[in-house]
Amino acid sequence: MILMDNIGFWNFVRAEKMPDSRFLIQSDSFSFQELLRSSTLPAFTTDLAKIYLKQTPGRIEVPVSDPEGSVTYYLVCRRETAPAFRALFAAL
Repeated sequence: MILMDNIGFWNFVRAEKMPDSRFLIQSDSFSFQELLRSSTLPAFTTDLAKIYLKQTPGRIEVPVSDPEGSVTYYLVCRRETAPAFRALFAAL
């Protein structure tokens, strides 16, 4: 599989859930995109990638259904600064 380097806490998927898999790890985004475009190797993607990266023609997306494939994020601020973030909280 093609995999970007420095994937943060998602690294546990590779290390713990897929220990027998082999990964071609890329640290350069351009090289990663080129490999995606010119190879048939599978790769992981996220919902954010759909927003910020050009979709690769000819690839299909298969959602990960394991509970480990979902993350909850929290946005926290001090009570006294909450009014400054009201619009952001409302948008989320």
